[in-house]
Amino acid sequence: MGTGVGSAIYAALEAAAKRAGISLLFVDASEGARRLFERQGFNVEARNVFTIGGMAIHNYRT
Repeated sequence: MGTGVGSAIYAALEAAAKRAGISLLFVDASEGARRLFERQGFNVEARNVFTIGGMAIHNYRT
């Protein structure tokens, strides 16, 4: 964390989306990735809670 790898990957993804004419991006981000996407200008719309294999987990729709 904090090495810039996530930001570099996001920048490449955003550039590819722009070249493809995609004007809207969204993500269901993990707890750890939430701050990365918020730094990129995403806003949290909802906290999703669900169960996988009997274990409750969550992520964030941004």
